[in-house]
Amino acid sequence: MIKTIKTLALSFVLSILLILPAIALAEEPDTSLLGRLKAVGGGGGYQTDQAIASTPIVIGMIIGAFFGFLGIIFIVLMVIAGFNWMTARGNDEQIQKSKDSIRSALIGLVVSLSGWAIWNFIFNNVIAN
Repeated sequence: MIKTIKTLALSFVLSILLILPAIALAEEPDTSLLGRLKAVGGGGGYQTDQAIASTPIVIGMIIGAFFGFLGIIFIVLMVIAGFNWMTARGNDEQIQKSKDSIRSALIGLVVSLSGWAIWNFIFNNVIAN
């Protein structure tokens, strides 16, 4: 029961964190992810401006959003593991579990940053040229 409540609360918080930036925009600049995606599929017509509608740019925006989401997941995992460690009350098993969670989150961050670096290199040196 408590695990279900925690899962629902975490899902709610993540949903709010993902929706708030779209609600808070006072004006939509052309450089935003949402603005470019609307420009690509806007009005049922074809967009021929290569600065907006090229496939590598759209794929790059999607991959950038994905890596941003991975960063949010990393922060949430670190907060949860830190909270569990601070509330362990000397329970060595729970402390070790929290340390393992932090270690796993850091490894995931390193892997995702490496993936971003590889993607950035490929995009800038192979696709964009």
